[in-house]
Amino acid sequence: SLSVRGVRAEVLLHALEDKGIYVSAGSACSTNHPGLSGTLKAIGLPEDLLESTIRLSMSHETTKQELDMAVAALSEIVPVLRRFTRR
Repeated sequence: SLSVRGVRAEVLLHALEDKGIYVSAGSACSTNHPGLSGTLKAIGLPEDLLESTIRLSMSHETTKQELDMAVAALSEIVPVLRRFTRR
């Protein structure tokens, strides 16, 4: 899981999707139960971060190139999205 303070998870999810990177906004077992992650709530993650957390899934087949692409996309997208976030 990755929390990006000041950027709602759904907004980040769609921005990454536009770059061909697919993540989710919730726990792996919450597909049929939308809402904030019970696990993240249980460990005491603050509400603002609960609403700003995406889940990235990787496997043994995930390449370094794919990871680099995701990091580059996040580095580009997050500052732009934060400029448009209401405070």
